Amino acid sequence: MSIARDGSGPSPQVGDVVGLIRDLSGNGLDARAGSDAARPRLEVIGGQVGLRFDGVDDTLVTDPLPMGPEFSIFVGMQRFGNGVMLGAMDSGQPSMGYFARSNPNWSMYTPMTNGSSSFLSSSAPSDNASLTVRCSLTHQHLSVAGGASKQKALAAPVPTRTTKLVIGDQRVSPNKKIDGALFGLVMFSTTDAPAVLRDDIEAWTQSRTEPTA
Repeated sequence: MSIARDGSGPSPQVGDVVGLIRDLSGNGLDARAGSDAARPRLEVIGGQVGLRFDGVDDTLVTDPLPMGPEFSIFVGMQRFGNGVMLGAMDSGQPSMGYFARSNPNWSMYTPMTNGSSSFLSSSAPSDNASLTVRCSLTHQHLSVAGGASKQKALAAPVPTRTTKLVIGDQRVSPNKKIDGALFGLVMFSTTDAPAVLRDDIEAWTQSRTEPTA
């Protein structure tokens, strides 16, 4: 991901606040802070540089983007308190649930076309997490590096919806903000990532969460 203080000026340095994550796919789906207070801070944590969300008012939100009927999200992060690192709920858009919530196990919550939702959780909590959450047309998948991968059959497909990705909270209106750090994020919002790419992406997100000397 590429970051900036607020979309202009010099690149942020360690200790600076960050109000923009640029979408490197070329689709223009940048994530922005809604106010100065909502900007997380660039910090060195365990030797790795990441965005520290304070669990109080730090949130970055994308413009509306298409989600479903399949998706894959790979995220490297660290939690210091429970909350949602990646949500997708907004008062002006239909809910897509959440993709990464610590309570304290990591979990995902996904709506289906039959009107119900499907919940899937990791087997154990993990403070440093390289997390992969995926939905194919038939299954939810969740894996944390170093832990067991889990999957669950979906009773119905995931809907195709336009929503916003919320980083640092569950929804645009404050709900379950997390005290945590984001080190890397890769998302396929309308397709399940090709199997040939998954290992490489997961290795990259895991490398971003591993402490260095």
